[in-house]
Amino acid sequence: LEAVVRDQRGGVVSWNVVPFVTPEKMELEENSLTVNPVVLADGTPAANLTCTKVAMFVTLTTLAHGRFEDNAFVLHPPGRVVQFVPVKPGMYKGQEELYREFATSLRVEDVMTYRPGQPVVRMV
Repeated sequence: LEAVVRDQRGGVVSWNVVPFVTPEKMELEENSLTVNPVVLADGTPAANLTCTKVAMFVTLTTLAHGRFEDNAFVLHPPGRVVQFVPVKPGMYKGQEELYREFATSLRVEDVMTYRPGQPVVRMV
């Protein structure tokens, strides 16, 4: 179940997944979830996610200092791009150093990651 709250103009102000079972009891199809680092037009690092089936509780991590604009979300095929927001942009010597740290440590996980026989993390 997806609960969506909209304002008077139809804009989404809140969107949440309300599962009826705990993650280990979810009946999910095998999925091919991948992440690739990209740079947006304004120079901001981002994660380009792709999936073949719905992915539950997609979680992005990186060693770069900052946060993702969205995390622990439901991802629908074919995927989406999630922007990375650096905490202190000036702590790196430049955008190249920030991107290198971001790109070399970017990883993605979802509920399927923790199923028996699945790899612990998927990195590109």
